[in-house]
Amino acid sequence: MGFKSRRAADGRAPSTVKPSARYVPESMVLVSHKLCPRVQRPVIAFEEKGLLYNLEYIDLDDKPDWFLELSPLGRVPILKTDEGVLFNTSVITDYLDEITPEPLHPEDPLERAFHRSWIEYLCNILRDEERLERAADESEARREVQVIDGKLAHVERRLGSETYFDGEDFTLVDAAAAPLLQRLHWLDELAPELGIFENLPRVAAWRHALLERDSVQNSLVPDARARFESWLRQANARDDGEPSYMGARTLPPEIEPPAERIYPGAP
Repeated sequence: MGFKSRRAADGRAPSTVKPSARYVPESMVLVSHKLCPRVQRPVIAFEEKGLLYNLEYIDLDDKPDWFLELSPLGRVPILKTDEGVLFNTSVITDYLDEITPEPLHPEDPLERAFHRSWIEYLCNILRDEERLERAADESEARREVQVIDGKLAHVERRLGSETYFDGEDFTLVDAAAAPLLQRLHWLDELAPELGIFENLPRVAAWRHALLERDSVQNSLVPDARARFESWLRQANARDDGEPSYMGARTLPPEIEPPAERIYPGAP
């Protein structure tokens, strides 16, 4: 079965992925919301693999009944296929990797387990990043940055001088790191006084390499930065109505992001 890349419909580079002998569902729909960092991992895998897919967005404050029936955890993302539904980001991403050639995981079982360990580690740091978003003042923000830097220091020691986590080949560890580093990059630009990447030169270089990659850029909706800043201003307001430390550093946009957007290539 041949694959057709959604990128081709967008005018972006067509996929060079080779046909696979394994079964690939004819229909795959990824369900999420527009700022979900965890959906970026499977979207990056879709893009890297050149697989045809569609995105469907839901309102997390008003989850539709059909979604709650499909998602036992009540969380996004889920992947709807013509054979059934998958939930859990790692499961979805690994599935996409396993049904296509040229895997983004190492072939060796021990190396593959090693990579999965780092994926779990990086994804856990997202919780710290979310606490940084909500920090009430500079003192609290600096404490959260210290926690994040301490954890990323382990990654710093693991990284070499190559472009990606494991050399020059992009892997699922890179896909897992991209959403975290994207958000830390935005926060670093909003509050450079915190020096998020100051003591992490290799992580900082890794960040730039990932954020320049087409698959990572295509994993974001075009107005993602505006939506992220809107989230910082609105969702993270404290009980007294004041914005978080990060929220206070966003400039009110002239026009708020549109309520809905049709994703490129989606019907």
